[in-house]
Amino acid sequence: MTTAPELRARLADVEDPLNDDDIVSMGLVNDVTVSEDTARVSLAFNAPYSPAEIEIGNEIRDVVEGAGLDPDLRANVDDDHGFDDEILPGVKNVVAVASGKGGVGKTTVAANLAAGLNDRGARVGILDADVHGPNVPRILPTENEPGVTPDGDIVPPASDGVRVMSTDHMMPDGDEPAVMRGPMVNNVMRACHRTIHT
Repeated sequence: MTTAPELRARLADVEDPLNDDDIVSMGLVNDVTVSEDTARVSLAFNAPYSPAEIEIGNEIRDVVEGAGLDPDLRANVDDDHGFDDEILPGVKNVVAVASGKGGVGKTTVAANLAAGLNDRGARVGILDADVHGPNVPRILPTENEPGVTPDGDIVPPASDGVRVMSTDHMMPDGDEPAVMRGPMVNNVMRACHRTIHT
């Protein structure tokens, strides 16, 4: 039977197509264990549904099956590869909805995703990072404005249980586009990152 060290050596033949290097050298293989007919491979994937990582996962399965074992792949991201608790304390998962084109439904998808996760019992907050034309508060209206703690942290208002933070809350007239340059946008995003998820 193939041992864990032998399987790890075989996994060195799997390359990340975006970096032209093998997954073992890049530190993407956290651990390999072999038990009976199953090989459990722990991977440092920080975006397990990205196209490149799906392709890598399929190649890993082929290697494991080629060694006569059943693959059991797990994603386990530590601070070196994933989110740092100092950046987004208390946040376990981040889902980004983005596009390089306007008017394609980013706000609708993000708002419905947040509402759906909230309905399933998750604690959800949504950050409307469209600083030039924020629309999330139109889909997820809030009764109150954001609050501020004595420490200067922002307390986001809720819309049916979903915490909502948007530059729309910071503009005197929500119908007017925000005129901001790079440093101002950066400051707004930093302030929103300090939002308390309560």
